[in-house]
Amino acid sequence: MSGDTGGGEALIGGDYQGKNSMIKNAWRTYIDKDATINADASNSGDGGKVIVWADDTSKFYGHISSVGGALGGDGGFTEVSGKNFLDFQGTADLSSRYGEIGTLLLDPDNVEVKSSGLAGVGGVDEFADTGATRKINANTLNNAAANVTIQANNNITVDQKINLTTSGATLTFQAKNNITLNQSITTNDGAIKLIANNDFISTKAIDSGTATTIIASDAGTIGLGDSTCKGSCDMTISSTELSKITAANLKIGDASTGKIYTDNVSESDTSNVSGTVTLTNSSDIIFHGQKSFFSTLTLTADRNISIETSVETTVGNFTATADADSDDEGKFTLDTGKTLTSAGNVTIDAVQIERFGSIDATGSTTLTGELVTTDSGNTKKKKPDQAEASLFTNALMGIAKNPGC
Repeated sequence: MSGDTGGGEALIGGDYQGKNSMIKNAWRTYIDKDATINADASNSGDGGKVIVWADDTSKFYGHISSVGGALGGDGGFTEVSGKNFLDFQGTADLSSRYGEIGTLLLDPDNVEVKSSGLAGVGGVDEFADTGATRKINANTLNNAAANVTIQANNNITVDQKINLTTSGATLTFQAKNNITLNQSITTNDGAIKLIANNDFISTKAIDSGTATTIIASDAGTIGLGDSTCKGSCDMTISSTELSKITAANLKIGDASTGKIYTDNVSESDTSNVSGTVTLTNSSDIIFHGQKSFFSTLTLTADRNISIETSVETTVGNFTATADADSDDEGKFTLDTGKTLTSAGNVTIDAVQIERFGSIDATGSTTLTGELVTTDSGNTKKKKPDQAEASLFTNALMGIAKNPGC
């Protein structure tokens, strides 16, 4: 299925996710270790499309090549899956000399990433009852010349270290239920996206090098290191957790009803994240305990953001948005005696801003919302419009280092 100006299509057992009614789906599909499927672009153009599908079980031990053209073009797209069960121990080359590498999609019901040397490659009885096979060999992921995407209708569990060796190759996990990392995952400067509809739990390192790491839970709990819990409980992010994550930017989003707490995040721990740390929550975000440091920090909460201890951004901006769902129930609070320090700009947007501590910004300070402060022991309220916010802060508090004011 290779071609001079682009790869073709190889559909084995069905089309993408078995959804093409024009293609009859196989119940079980077996690809032997000596089999090779080619959909390369020989000279120019993109690599082709390769689908290995089964409505029940796929066993894949062979090799897929869908390489971009030698003179230009991107790598192709490959899906290998059984709707219920998958045993993936093969190899894939979706590389490109001059373009973007392609994507390898593995999307059975459940996924378990296991160690090398799994039984079954040699002397496999392809017609035997498969049982509950849903294993992916970690080494095949590590050596894949492709962006790797793993989707599961239920759970994704990693029981063996993942270390993608292809430069810039991304790793994406999407689970309709839980993602559990019992071993570390690393890319060679490729982005990592870990998205679970329910719980995300990890006790191991996550390293995307100079790329971005995104961790999200749509309706459950995020647990990093010691901060593991179920249901709608709270989560605490501390030095222990962030020191295990290396990335250019880090985005953590938790849509559960619990709160995100941040405590004692030191400069040495956040030095692993050279760019922006983003925390997003449908409930509250609270900074308490000892002072925390970040390079650049962005906070988004549907409810309240509370600064109960001092916080500092050492390189860039501090940005906070409470009441992100616009239901008029979001408040930003900076406690008495605490300092919000930023090497860049400070931008705060909330229904009500209670400023009893101090703000020290090298750049501008912009406050949008009803402002509550104290003056000689008396509480005062004022709602500055956005254009006046930086000037108002500077005049009232004398702490925003804004040369323009």
